[in-house]
Amino acid sequence: VVSTVMALGAAGLIVGYRTLATTGRNAAARILGGGSVAFAAIAGAIAGPILWRTQNFEQRQQLWDLLADRIRAHPTKGYGFFAYWDIPSLLVPRLLVRSGSAHNSFMEVLLGLGFIGLAVFVPIMLLAVIQPLRDGWRHFDSTAFLWIAVTFFAVLSNMTESFILWFSYLWIIVLAGAIRRPRPVVTDG
Repeated sequence: VVSTVMALGAAGLIVGYRTLATTGRNAAARILGGGSVAFAAIAGAIAGPILWRTQNFEQRQQLWDLLADRIRAHPTKGYGFFAYWDIPSLLVPRLLVRSGSAHNSFMEVLLGLGFIGLAVFVPIMLLAVIQPLRDGWRHFDSTAFLWIAVTFFAVLSNMTESFILWFSYLWIIVLAGAIRRPRPVVTDG
């Protein structure tokens, strides 16, 4: 269900973005593009609270509450890289032992590396979103579409899963999106 909502949200955003990027001067295209973006936002606003009450997210909420207490104890530097797995005192509650990870990359970075680590992590995530959008605004083609869709999915996935402090293809995709150089704009003439 979560993946379906993410896919529909991504599709709505991409249709709106594509419409605005390719025919932004036309009022009807602006309305269609804005409507697609609004649809994605409304769908997320409706689906979010419903999904939030499912058993899967209830367990994550309990886990995030426990982790927030640990983060408050060491907010600046955290507990160290791989803290979730390497410090037994963090795993005292049975819920933490069963979960396998923080199920949120932002929480996991805060737990392990504190706000110092978050200050490095957040700009990477922002670049992973901004770079494909910037390239897509200049060149809307299949390459831009692929990067927008993949990085959107990877960034959203990092909010419900932890893909940061161990080798993960999603972390590699986020990094690739963040460091990818935009293609130059070619003008006729």
